[in-house]
Amino acid sequence: SGGQFLAVDLVETIRTRFPNSRVVNQYGCTENSPRICFHWVRDDEAPLPGCSITVGRAVRGTEVLVAAEGAVPAPAGEQGQLLVRGTSLMSRYWQMPEQTASRFIDGWYMTGDLARLDGEGGVVIVGRLTDVINVGNEKVTPGEVEAFLQEVDGVEEAGVFGVEDALYGEGVEAIIVPTAGSSPTEEELSVAVRAHLRSLLSPFKIPRRIHIRPDLPRTLYGKLDRRRLPEWVSRGTAA
Repeated sequence: SGGQFLAVDLVETIRTRFPNSRVVNQYGCTENSPRICFHWVRDDEAPLPGCSITVGRAVRGTEVLVAAEGAVPAPAGEQGQLLVRGTSLMSRYWQMPEQTASRFIDGWYMTGDLARLDGEGGVVIVGRLTDVINVGNEKVTPGEVEAFLQEVDGVEEAGVFGVEDALYGEGVEAIIVPTAGSSPTEEELSVAVRAHLRSLLSPFKIPRRIHIRPDLPRTLYGKLDRRRLPEWVSRGTAA
């Protein structure tokens, strides 16, 4: 698995349909040719609350650092930007000196991804810096909210995004794809979501509105296309 968050439910589905398979979760970027981390998913895998399954430790020849600011390590267990360096890292962007300078700091490549380390030193990808929602100067990482939403009965997939808010700057909303065979109303799902998230997340992180859609927008690589989530709301509920 690679390119998007890996949930425990998806691993269970894979193992049910392919009983002899072993699941590997990996993470990388083109600039590092491309692998950075990988992890053999265990049978008893238990992700951190609100997180997807870890992508594991760095591959040989590559170092990773979760940085709070610049190249300063973040406190243990806290999230920060994931930095990478090593023998397979590119030297520069071709004929793009300004972009090269903006992505390197003290020899580290700034991936733009938010991450934290689990108790075993494995990297847990939390989201993208550019995806962070600013609610009254409180930061909301969509991936964290989505991980909790997918624990709600009747939720197959979820996409979280920010909308303009006159008072707080931004507010949190979500598009949910119901599980096959179910047909809840948006009001019913909203009640279920709030009941589940009330004890798990701060109030400003809980989506103030739920939209039901038959699917989520994807990129050509199959990743969730976050930029298109707001426009997806206008598509309506019909498949």
